[in-house]
Amino acid sequence: MARKTETKRHIIAAGVVSGQSTEDIARSAGCSVRQVQRIASDMGTQLLITEAFAPHTKKLAKLATRVLYVIEKALLAHKDDNADHATRLKAVERYGDVLAMAQGKAPETTAEVKTQFTWEEFQILYQSRRTNIETDPPQS
Repeated sequence: MARKTETKRHIIAAGVVSGQSTEDIARSAGCSVRQVQRIASDMGTQLLITEAFAPHTKKLAKLATRVLYVIEKALLAHKDDNADHATRLKAVERYGDVLAMAQGKAPETTAEVKTQFTWEEFQILYQSRRTNIETDPPQS
């Protein structure tokens, strides 16, 4: 029984780190969404996640400078910019989540919330992808 719980803990930790939705993690672990939430917030799982990030602390620290650059560029962005600032800011948000997990903090929101967009965000993403497709034709 304890071995089965530890296996689920490892599956759940891997799912949290990779940013999977709670439903996807539950399917992988073979348990309920509520059980995933409970195990994910458990101190043992948080410790497992923190240990997984331990070898990458220097790389995370280096990424901080890039994150600040992206935020600065987004703050200075104009509506007619071709850059996809919304996607970049989503990456910055994910970086914040990764840093919190590396420090042993449970994610405050579930992955499902991060997959929801406002209509304005959707329009920006759609327009930027359309622009990228028009300016970068497929290579034959």
